[in-house]
Amino acid sequence: GTLNYPSNSITETLTNWGTGRNIFVTYTITPTIKVQWNGRIVTISGDPKTFIVTVINLPDLPKINGSTSFCMGGSLALSSSVTRDIASYIWTINGTQIPNSAASSTIIVTGSGTYTLAVINNNGCRSKVSNKKIISEISLPAKPTITASGVLKFCKGGSVTLSVTHVVGNTYQWYSKG
Repeated sequence: GTLNYPSNSITETLTNWGTGRNIFVTYTITPTIKVQWNGRIVTISGDPKTFIVTVINLPDLPKINGSTSFCMGGSLALSSSVTRDIASYIWTINGTQIPNSAASSTIIVTGSGTYTLAVINNNGCRSKVSNKKIISEISLPAKPTITASGVLKFCKGGSVTLSVTHVVGNTYQWYSKG
């Protein structure tokens, strides 16, 4: 005789299940095989098998918290808005993963670039990638040159005016030694 198995199988696709909670779906499948034996078709049924499918939510979309600029030679901290039940962090600068950053929800930035973040939760599910955060390193202004309107040595009650050439956008803080 000839044994013919079905050529197609049952497939269920789980999509668009919403958000906010885990979904548990139970399927009970009873295998049925049709056998052709000496010209007769005989149906054979097996024991039912139950499968439980758990759909686990993705982590929330992370947002990168922190300033967008810092002064040359300085640094700033960027942190993830999502930290609960997170196993690792995928920080990138200009599309390249930042080495040794997977264990930290906060990184210290010392260079300009475009930063992104994705997170992986304790169930192994990866979030979508955050919006890009562009960080700029601001050049320090030129060291001002102080000029005096007179002699720097004078008698008690006298004075001298000190000045700098003003550069638009700069503010100045004067300090006295002593």
